[in-house]
Amino acid sequence: MDTSTGLLLRGCLFACSLGGLLMPVTASAHETTDAKKTVAECRALEAPSRGHCTECVSRPRKSHYHASAAEGARCVAAVEQK
Repeated sequence: MDTSTGLLLRGCLFACSLGGLLMPVTASAHETTDAKKTVAECRALEAPSRGHCTECVSRPRKSHYHASAAEGARCVAAVEQK
């Protein structure tokens, strides 16, 4: 490996590691405007969403239900605040 290739490789590695350090660490938050968090709120939905919502909010881990989200992404576990 010649000197210019070695310097280029080192510079690239440095830039990548620096970029990883500077990247902000954030929780993946999302809008909860249409979120249903209680069984009472789920009752306002039409069947079968009502059943899915009730099942979601009744889980042991705190979760909420987005009726307008894509199927498979409607029940979301709550992010714990520190």
